[in-house]
Amino acid sequence: MKVVVSSNGTDLSSPSNDQFGRCPTFIFVDTDSMEFEAKINEAANAPGGAGVQAAQFVTGTGVQAVITGRVGPKAMEVLEAAGVRVHLFQGGTVREAVEDFRADKPMRDSKPTGDSRVYSSREEEIAALESDVVKLRLHLAALLEQIDQLEATRNKQR
Repeated sequence: MKVVVSSNGTDLSSPSNDQFGRCPTFIFVDTDSMEFEAKINEAANAPGGAGVQAAQFVTGTGVQAVITGRVGPKAMEVLEAAGVRVHLFQGGTVREAVEDFRADKPMRDSKPTGDSRVYSSREEEIAALESDVVKLRLHLAALLEQIDQLEATRNKQR
């Protein structure tokens, strides 16, 4: 199977890169033979849309999976539309990323968002998301209160 790993270098011993669209290099790997080819990510320095441009590039090469730390939602749409699987991996070499992919380790499951957190269980993920919701509700309440105060001040000035 042909996969691509976001990387900071040009060979299998290079550190993987957590960013898909802005990584400096893509390492294309045949998971059966471990033969590889490094290609510069031309989208890395794009002023905008780097993830989409990178996704269009890698899907055009015939890869079946992307191994990276995180993928933005727009890039994920491009990859999903092309039938390319996404597997999350953080903190290791390109070789380790491919080995994790081949072993289909559960902590490296794909996510359809730019969330770069990795969870050891669904319960842990649910707890983290519930915590995020509480924080968002508190932030929303503070914003609504600020709006009310600004509108009250504006109404007094009239």
